[in-house]
Amino acid sequence: MNNGVPGMDEDSQRLYLNAMISNPDIFARVHNLLSPTFFDPHLAKGVKFLKEYFEEHRGVPASSIFTATTKIPTEVALLNRTDGDYVLNEIAQFCRFRAVIEQVTKAVGTGGYLEKGDLGTMVAKLKEATEMGLMTDLGINYFENVEERLASYANQDALISTGWKSVDEFIGGGIGRQELVLFLAPSGGGKSVGMLNLAYNLMCQGLSGAYISLEMKDTKVTLRTDQMLARMTSKMVNLNNTQAAHEIHKFHERTGVSFHVKRMRETTTTAADMAVYLRELRTRYGFRPDFIVGDYIDIMAAIQKGYGDSMFLKDKFVSEEFRALGFDENAIMISGSQLGKHATEAIADGKMIHQGDVQGGSSKTNTADLMISMEKTEAMHEAGVYRFGFPKARNSDATGKRLEMGWSKTSLLISDMETSKLQLKKKGHSGIEMPAARLGGSRKSVDDLLGRPPADV
Repeated sequence: MNNGVPGMDEDSQRLYLNAMISNPDIFARVHNLLSPTFFDPHLAKGVKFLKEYFEEHRGVPASSIFTATTKIPTEVALLNRTDGDYVLNEIAQFCRFRAVIEQVTKAVGTGGYLEKGDLGTMVAKLKEATEMGLMTDLGINYFENVEERLASYANQDALISTGWKSVDEFIGGGIGRQELVLFLAPSGGGKSVGMLNLAYNLMCQGLSGAYISLEMKDTKVTLRTDQMLARMTSKMVNLNNTQAAHEIHKFHERTGVSFHVKRMRETTTTAADMAVYLRELRTRYGFRPDFIVGDYIDIMAAIQKGYGDSMFLKDKFVSEEFRALGFDENAIMISGSQLGKHATEAIADGKMIHQGDVQGGSSKTNTADLMISMEKTEAMHEAGVYRFGFPKARNSDATGKRLEMGWSKTSLLISDMETSKLQLKKKGHSGIEMPAARLGGSRKSVDDLLGRPPADV
């Protein structure tokens, strides 16, 4: 039992059993980690009995009861605090090692994950096994350090501006880390444009991110980003490489952000695959994302299996797993979902888009924190206008409301309508703003803050 490798032999396993029976506190802390399959067959029935007894009686049986029932002899192993902590950690490591071994065996064996090509499940199960351990975070002791806790609220859970003043005002100030933002549109209706605009606005605030595309080529995503940063059409970017590169370098110098774009395969890519990609970025570049775009959630695969032909369950699993990735990375999660065919008529008629218009329905709306429908008719397209609707806004009263936004065909940038009108009249800056609280009380535009050129709207 040294060098970080727990004892795995029979003597060690018997010590673990005796320690758990003699010290109920040890068993209570590790019982969720235990599985009879981790132990040698002749000891596994003892672990099974301990778990069953605990579930029914919320305690540990006396050694005489344990031996009489399982026919496994025990020895008293009352431990002082130091020895108890040592054995406790050894049991936790033992369970983790055994869990990993089990998953590796399932992966390479006949009919295993590798043979089935189910790499997503294999990675997820291995990740789950390697992360097994004692629960050391016991949450908040409410009545302890009250003054310190109250003072800390000002710096916790700070909302991040969407980059659109009008949207921020609708949704209560901005969006938070670990939240899921879904852009909704009919097929070809601009989901990717909305996602990339939000990513751009976040980068303007010095936040770094990753864009994982399951639909568009990675070079298409980067070209659209070039348009936004250089304020040029895609054709002009190609004709003016030197000027476009100059604007892109200037933006990077001002913000210092990192932005990684990766094309992954639709229909088979899971949140676990995305996690592997992010882990590789972290290893190679030390990169940790402030936001993650998954374009888009409808064509992702679920890590969990067993949903059969149920698209409702599949969408539920995918959205929950994608949002959970935001918890692991402490990042804003951004994706899109398609609206049903009838939504095109509803948009043309000026009708409100509702949660029921989303393909998959409540399986995704229950998980999302903010849903923005992107509505545009041909006339609106020609006029450079998008309408944002809010079928769901978990943290505000924006649900069911709409607002009009300006849109540039040249740069693809979406901006506040008031700003767009001002630009058309005076050719001023884009007016994308950050909340006053984030700027020390005075409200300034991100353009002014970063010294970037005016938007072309």
